[in-house]
Amino acid sequence: MAAKTWNGTSGDYSVASDWIPTGVPVAGDIAAISAGTVTASGGTIAPGTTVDISSGSTRTTLLLSDALIGPGTRLNENAGSANVLLGITGTVTNQGAVNFTQSGIGNDFLGLNDVAGGGASSFVNNGGFSSVDAISVIQNLGNNAGNQVVNNGIISARTNGAAQQLLYITAPIGGTGLIRVGANETLLPAQAVGAGQTVLLEPGVGGASVLELADAGAFAATIAGFGSSDTIQLTTPSFDAATVSTTNGVSTLQFAEQGVSVAQIKLQGAYDTNNLSYTVANSTAPGVVITTIHTTVPDQPANFNFTDAAIDISGKETGDVYTGPVEGLNWQYIWGNSDDVAIAATAPNTFLKGAGGNDALAVQGGRNVIDGSTGSNFLVGSSDPTSNDTFFVDGRGGGVTWSTIVNFHPGDSATIFGFTVGTSTLPLTASDGVAGFTGLTIHSELNGAGTGINDSMTFAGMDEATFNAHLSITTGILGAGTGSEVPYLLIQYDH
Repeated sequence: MAAKTWNGTSGDYSVASDWIPTGVPVAGDIAAISAGTVTASGGTIAPGTTVDISSGSTRTTLLLSDALIGPGTRLNENAGSANVLLGITGTVTNQGAVNFTQSGIGNDFLGLNDVAGGGASSFVNNGGFSSVDAISVIQNLGNNAGNQVVNNGIISARTNGAAQQLLYITAPIGGTGLIRVGANETLLPAQAVGAGQTVLLEPGVGGASVLELADAGAFAATIAGFGSSDTIQLTTPSFDAATVSTTNGVSTLQFAEQGVSVAQIKLQGAYDTNNLSYTVANSTAPGVVITTIHTTVPDQPANFNFTDAAIDISGKETGDVYTGPVEGLNWQYIWGNSDDVAIAATAPNTFLKGAGGNDALAVQGGRNVIDGSTGSNFLVGSSDPTSNDTFFVDGRGGGVTWSTIVNFHPGDSATIFGFTVGTSTLPLTASDGVAGFTGLTIHSELNGAGTGINDSMTFAGMDEATFNAHLSITTGILGAGTGSEVPYLLIQYDH
């Protein structure tokens, strides 16, 4: 890995002599652009490169033309005292992470330019686009009405402070993705938003999520998470009636003038005229009104915090009400893709499950169940000595997993599913694992000696003497005789 600095002129990203030290950045490099206008076409930016674009007293620009922002690639834009622009010409597809932040009075821009000859440009987000503690604008800079954002991934706007921030989008949005709006954030789409989008007003404490629709008649997305702290503001033609209907868990608030619909808002959940209210103010445009919608539906609790490490997206989630067989659990959050993720429960009595990535899962007090799935996982139990946590490691899917268990204490248990007595091996290694979290480790070949280790479990901070003195091991078969048997090994911290 090397640090590369652009020399401050305007030129082509692929010219080696314009970088200090000489050489075009390659995978793993960190490239810094703090002045000038830099143009990158096609596959010029190597996959896995981090490009930091920042401004001083003058604007800094990176122009992408028919380019791919590949997996593992990060474009980090930080506006200082002047604006920063990420320009888009042709089709630019993001499979990595584009992150906007702000450290001065300048703003962050993603601008869609017309293609020479009149063609349209598209920013296709299949990864993560985030605006954090910034006023950011996704703007149609050209005259082509076909310039658009296609969001099939996640667009996220959030702030770590109390000041209201803004993500302003003046290009139409299509695709089948998610737009997350955090507390103390405002999302203002000025053009059409397609029916394939979901706008999530995140649960949070101490701030409102605000959605402002400059053209409510062109907004077809579904709004999720609308609670009593949040605000939805519409600009529409005048109307004389507002009705609510609910179908398949989606409530539609429709505004009409003399029986003709002028706008409708789809809200995920059960809303009606008893829990929705709105105020109307005249706009400066004749025949146009600004309507502010509120609800008495309580804000959902923020039971979980997450960070998707693959696309640099963080947020809060309520999770789902737990309905499984384990008594005493209230909430669950099951990660839905193979990205590496860190999830922390902020409420007690939860079920946390990762997917196929390398995950870090942490719980609070009470009773909890943690399942890291395959990959290399950190499963962090509660530090409360009165809590009871259950850790699952499942080796039945054919993948390889190594779970490091932290805070394993009396009352806790750990289960290896797929462990068959007489076939699976159970060697104990006195100390193994990641530096700082080493401890007694089980490296099991579930399919028998010589088949390869596919299931490992490290008890961080535990030595062999403690394991032998305080832990018990039992084996069994769930669903014995049913045709769906699941062999297991259970480790309990008894005393």
